[in-house]
Amino acid sequence: MKINKYKNLGSGWHNESVRHQNARLFGSAGGLYAKARYVKVRVYKFNELPKKAQEKALEDNREFNVEGRDWYQDDYMIDINLPKELQRDDGNTIFSWKDIYFDMDRSNYIQFKDLSVDDKYEDNFRKFLKIPKPLWKKLNYNFYDNSREGSTKIDFDRNDNSEFTAQETEILSKSADRFDDLMKDSLKQIRKDYDYQTSDESIKESFEVNDYDFTQDGKMFFKR
Repeated sequence: MKINKYKNLGSGWHNESVRHQNARLFGSAGGLYAKARYVKVRVYKFNELPKKAQEKALEDNREFNVEGRDWYQDDYMIDINLPKELQRDDGNTIFSWKDIYFDMDRSNYIQFKDLSVDDKYEDNFRKFLKIPKPLWKKLNYNFYDNSREGSTKIDFDRNDNSEFTAQETEILSKSADRFDDLMKDSLKQIRKDYDYQTSDESIKESFEVNDYDFTQDGKMFFKR
């Protein structure tokens, strides 16, 4: 029984083990006729592939840049949606959190677990919420997730345990709406990042940066 080698296609050769072919043909990787053999495979860089093979490589690896968690772990995800004059100018962020959960499809939500504001920049946050200083001094605020599939929200209570006046309640209701819009903008930012990371441009860049090889039909090739 003979195992044919690949035809010589020119430059760009790599040796590839075919022990798996022995296993398929002889029932095991060992045996009298099952010595490890190698075939030569010509590989290409992405820009060397025919157009159809390039299209296949892109579609097969559409989720390549978003398979892990790093692509959405952006410390500036909330800050970037603040007015520029309220952002920090020292390269750090106003907000911090432990983790992010989101759904860009049917549920359409984003949750920042253990969300907090840097104490030194509480006034920036107050200005964003448009809460007057006298009222700000009277209240406490809290971030919470009201369901498994709802975005992070903010609520307020008076620090003296008394009730808010009708005017104060109206101000804080508008502040809560502004915070809701901030969460919506953060989810839009994730969706924007996702669209870019899954774009042809970004995937091609990843192929180039990682110096990946492909077979003639557009399948990614890994050396063994």
